[in-house]
Amino acid sequence: MGNDITSRHLELHRNILHELGHSLKPGAQILDFGCGAGKMVEQYCKAGYNAFGCDLHIERVSERIRRIDPQTRSLPFADKVFDFVFSDQVLEHVQDHARAFAEMRRVMKPGAVSLHIFPAKLRPTEGHVFVPLGGLIQNRWWLTLWALLGIRNSFQTGKGFREVVDLNFEYLRDRTNYLSKSEIIAAVSASFDNLTFVEKEMIKHTYGGARRLYPLVKWAPFIASAYSTFYCRVIFFQKPAPAGTVSTLG
Repeated sequence: MGNDITSRHLELHRNILHELGHSLKPGAQILDFGCGAGKMVEQYCKAGYNAFGCDLHIERVSERIRRIDPQTRSLPFADKVFDFVFSDQVLEHVQDHARAFAEMRRVMKPGAVSLHIFPAKLRPTEGHVFVPLGGLIQNRWWLTLWALLGIRNSFQTGKGFREVVDLNFEYLRDRTNYLSKSEIIAAVSASFDNLTFVEKEMIKHTYGGARRLYPLVKWAPFIASAYSTFYCRVIFFQKPAPAGTVSTLG
């Protein structure tokens, strides 16, 4: 993820939060859940925040980039540390969403907020293996059909269809876990009681082509619903704060 992309991601996060009535003060504690190589952590630090990241699969562990315990799935941070927890294209890989959200709540300060952007289960093409409806239909016969038709991702060029089917089946089975809207609500609601789907705000501020839809969304709200169902989910929730709690959120 290049600097231009990470910078745009950061601005997208801040713009969505602003639309929802929140802003991050300088020095706010940030957690990138599923941070990969830590490019967004680096970008948030450059922007003046105290950012950290965690992931199950990390090549180089550091003070800022930490490994999630693969057995317990516990986040490697103390209780009530972060003002903002986010993830981008991560939740479709989480195997135990209820556990993940419970751990997020644990490490969030009272009043902290959380934002997550991830592909919808009914997205017409699954973004990792490029199989149509691969988030929904993961049977071998379906994967075989598309492998025979020549569908390959960039790592599968030149491979025979049987090998591609095996790779796709194992990847979708072991590395993805797409939830329906009702399943998302159930998983989040076990830890938070204020889940909001904020695709409208995403459409307004995204740097992609979907931004052109925003003038229509104001008059036809079903467009945001279709965007959520067939393209991208964007969810927001907040940990309750006792009266009088001081937060580094604006």
